[in-house]
Amino acid sequence: MRTWDDPVHGFDYQITGYSLAEPLPSPADIDTARQLVEAAMQPAPAKSVAAELARLAAVTKSRADPEDDQTLRFAAFREELAEFPRDVITTALRKIARRETFFPSLAEIRDQCQREFSHRQRLAAALRTT
Repeated sequence: MRTWDDPVHGFDYQITGYSLAEPLPSPADIDTARQLVEAAMQPAPAKSVAAELARLAAVTKSRADPEDDQTLRFAAFREELAEFPRDVITTALRKIARRETFFPSLAEIRDQCQREFSHRQRLAAALRTT
C-alpha cells in the first residue's frame, strides 16, 4: 500500500498489490477464491453499460453540437468499456456524475473504471501466482 497526505482531502492511499501470508490457505480455499474473483471480473452486458451511460448523460451537461451523433458516441463508449464488470462501470460512472458538471471524455471514464477495477486485477494476479 502507498499512502500520502492529500492537501485537499487529507489522508489517502492506494493498494499496490496483494500477497498471501503464511500459512497459506488450503489449495481448495485458493481455488474457491480464484473462482469468486473470476466471477467478479466478468464483463458487463452491453445493455447495462448503455443504461449507465444514459443515466450519466441525464445528470450531466453536454455540449450542444448538432453534428454530434450520441448513438454513435455511446456505441463507441460501450465497446471501449466492454472489458469492465457491471459493478465497476456503475460505481465509476456514478462517482463521475457526482463529481463532474459536464459529460466526461472516454479517457476520463476509462481512467475511473481502471481505478475501480485495479484492486480486483491485483487480487486475481496474487491468486494466480499461488
